[in-house]
Amino acid sequence: MRGLAVFLSALLAVFCLACATTFSPRAIRSEITRQTGSAPSDAFELTVGEVTMSLAKALAARSSEGGLPLEGLDRFEVAVYPVPTGGAERLDFTRMPIRGWEPVVKVKKGQSSGFVLVRSGRGETVGDLVVVAAGSEKVFYGRLRGRLPRALPEALGETLQEGKPVNLLESLQEAEEKPAGEP
Repeated sequence: MRGLAVFLSALLAVFCLACATTFSPRAIRSEITRQTGSAPSDAFELTVGEVTMSLAKALAARSSEGGLPLEGLDRFEVAVYPVPTGGAERLDFTRMPIRGWEPVVKVKKGQSSGFVLVRSGRGETVGDLVVVAAGSEKVFYGRLRGRLPRALPEALGETLQEGKPVNLLESLQEAEEKPAGEP
């Protein structure tokens, strides 16, 4: 009987993961099109997987200059899209249907909107983080996977709430520099 309970629990966990909203540059591009009626005219999209990330970490370890914090990061995706002409008034990422993610913050202020979502990692870490920030001219999407510090989503959420999505990179660097237990 106990074996059946374990099997059913594992099956339920797999089912719940399959129900989670999928995030990718393509999904964000599709959401912009869905909400505004127009596809973004051009885009910057970058995906760095585990192999490339390992190479980047090795190169960064040899560098004496400071750079982006890479500790705990296994892979990431970044994309920047222009808001289609006349689409800023209709674009509101807080209306995007989301399942299977824990919201840290959802913000809508004027023509700006965005959110920070997480899925837990091992121990005191975040395993998966998504941030989307839209202003009147640009949409930023970022997804980080690995063993990320708990301070990171909170710092990104504060940045969004302050209405400064352009400062997301600075928040990333500041959160990475804090010791693990420090708020």
